[in-house]
Amino acid sequence: MHLFAPRQATRVRWNTNTDTPLPPDEPTGLNPPDGATIDYWLKSPAAGPVVLEILDAKGDLVRRYSSADRREPPRDDGNVPRYWIRPAQVPSAEAGLHRLVWDLHYAPPAAQESGYPISATPLNTPKEPRGPWALPGRYTVQLRAGSQTRTQPLDVRMDPRVKTPPGALREQFALSVQLSGAIGEVSAGLDELRARRKAGSTAVVDRQLAELEGSSAGGRRRHGAKADPAPFREVAAQLSELFQLVQAADAAPTPQTKRAAMRLLGVLMATQRLRIFAAKEKEERAMAENKGTESNRGTAAMDEEKRREIASKGGHSVPNEKRSFSRNPELASEAGRKGGESVPPEKRPFAQHPELASEAGRKGGKSVPPEKRPFARNPELASEAGRKGGESRGGSKDE
Repeated sequence: MHLFAPRQATRVRWNTNTDTPLPPDEPTGLNPPDGATIDYWLKSPAAGPVVLEILDAKGDLVRRYSSADRREPPRDDGNVPRYWIRPAQVPSAEAGLHRLVWDLHYAPPAAQESGYPISATPLNTPKEPRGPWALPGRYTVQLRAGSQTRTQPLDVRMDPRVKTPPGALREQFALSVQLSGAIGEVSAGLDELRARRKAGSTAVVDRQLAELEGSSAGGRRRHGAKADPAPFREVAAQLSELFQLVQAADAAPTPQTKRAAMRLLGVLMATQRLRIFAAKEKEERAMAENKGTESNRGTAAMDEEKRREIASKGGHSVPNEKRSFSRNPELASEAGRKGGESVPPEKRPFAQHPELASEAGRKGGKSVPPEKRPFARNPELASEAGRKGGESRGGSKDE
């Protein structure tokens, strides 16, 4: 596989005709391609798709072509004859020498409606709207076929007859990219609304979705109108019109154009919020309907008092002989000893509050019948405890 180094490409508006094309019997010649000519050679048919990508100076994707893309032959489109239409650019995966022309545009926006201009060029009229114009600068052509990858640099220059400053071109590019993305959002919103209506819903929700979608005719909103929610069809039509206006000349957008763009983007945001609200309302209705049919299981369906009653009986449900400390007194004793040792003496509550210790001892003694008190049943234990208690206070045996 070999990717040939492309020649410098010139961003030029090669068709400035504003009228209908010449008749087919009029002698004409072919103009040079309107973009970057990319040539590559394959020694043998590629095992998988052949992918050709254009990357900008930052490595971000600008345009992508693949041999797996669908390539439909031109056919009559309304009042546009097939011999006007430019065939789709699809790289070949067959063996041999191949050429593809990048038209120096980003990928076209996902517009709901597209068409061909009346100023057509026989066999070479692209469908509009196309994507934003690529800025002059350095790009990279990357060709992939199977496990092989080849790259070549590509320089794009501005039409030398155009004296527009680079900053103005960047401003035009930024607004064009923003509008192109907004067109895609509106198109996705329309597809979603149509899918929701097709899936079926209540009459109220369906009416809301229909109003949000709008009619094919769509009303034209006067310029300067408030950014209120508008039917998606209306917003889509105005965005496409404004996008093509920005792309129509190699110049910075006018203040009026920028204001119109900001207004439309505000309308789009309001419309998107209304779409989200309608979708949320539909989901809440469905959840409310399902809630009545689902059975309540477990303690989640019980009231708070019932749950507390069940929890209070949890300890009683285990027999005494099966409780861990009841079955192993030595384990209980060891646990109590270690628990006490883990707290420093000065932080133990009875050490800090002698009155509390005295009161607890007094009450503790009263709660145990005399015959069951340990000292009453074991005089030797009482004597030993008294002897150690005296020693712990620092006294002597003679005192």
